[in-house]
Amino acid sequence: MTDCGAVDPRQFGCNCAKWDRHLGTAPAVTTIDLEPAITLTQETSAASFAYFPTCSTYQPCALTLSTQSEQLPVTHHGSAQNSAGIQTLLDAEREASKIVQKAREYRTKRVKESRDEAKKEIEAYRAKKEEEFKKFEAEHTQGNKQAEEEANKEAEARIKEIKDAGKKNQDKVVKDLLKAVFEVHPVAPTQAAA
Repeated sequence: MTDCGAVDPRQFGCNCAKWDRHLGTAPAVTTIDLEPAITLTQETSAASFAYFPTCSTYQPCALTLSTQSEQLPVTHHGSAQNSAGIQTLLDAEREASKIVQKAREYRTKRVKESRDEAKKEIEAYRAKKEEEFKKFEAEHTQGNKQAEEEANKEAEARIKEIKDAGKKNQDKVVKDLLKAVFEVHPVAPTQAAA
């Protein structure tokens, strides 16, 4: 609610006879703004309702407010009716505030729920991929273990063959080694041509 001070309504086009009596002592004009941008100027973008306390005319007068889109007539009302209107507007504002608060709470709740759902989905996806990796690793490690076991068996078989061959000819090999070490046949080197 804004008190606009003493305003001569004739500057807005009001021809109400009661205002002629109050020249120079025009009563204060009280404006109830429906939106923050609403005022009694010609640059307004939304309508205002005015209450003129000394005017007892309940008929609409010629007072209009200029807006960018249209001319809006202003109706003079009594103070009891105006108080009820103000109370209605205040109640509507409180109700709107409650609705906005509930919407904010709902949005906050939905954001938290969405985060929780996303975390659950991420954990489920991670568990699924870990299980797939373990399964893949087990399958491929199994193949590697089998190849490793086959290679070990093959190596053991070759080692056994070599040991068997060594045992078979062990006496002959020892004899040949001892003979090469103990039976030395010295040979004179041939001189190179000088």
